[in-house]
Amino acid sequence: MTIRLFLLLSISVIASCDRHEPEYKPASTSIEDPFAKVMMNPNWKRLEERFGVPMPAELKAFYGDPAKVLQENFDIKTAKSIEGDYSVHVETFTPIGEADDVPIPGNESFLQIASDGGGGAYQFDPKESAPEVIYHFVDGDDSYPTGLSLSQFLNAPRLKPEELE
Repeated sequence: MTIRLFLLLSISVIASCDRHEPEYKPASTSIEDPFAKVMMNPNWKRLEERFGVPMPAELKAFYGDPAKVLQENFDIKTAKSIEGDYSVHVETFTPIGEADDVPIPGNESFLQIASDGGGGAYQFDPKESAPEVIYHFVDGDDSYPTGLSLSQFLNAPRLKPEELE
């Protein structure tokens, strides 16, 4: 009897540990939207002239993939705490290489790639060989390292935003 009870409890614990939430699928801008066409066609030549270096291959691949670059309104985990939290919100990725692409004053050496929709920008220094994504809060003029490389940031699992839970 005790062996049978032990087996049932063991199976129950294993089954409950095996359950996980389905992967979050963030909304995406329609590929037919004019914004999508701008997003997927960065002016790489303009960017490379501005920064004096080729843009990273992972950035070019990311911006060429509508399934990735058109995602919006999701959270990602960071490797470092940002104001006591280990996740950040991404509202949208940013069109890059446009004529009206004006850098944040004081951050001219950085390229903005995403926004949190509330005054925060995710950016990196293209001149670094393994750039880290920095979260820059425009209103407070504060910058926080995320602990994520460019590739990690672009490919991080998308999480359901806290405000939707």
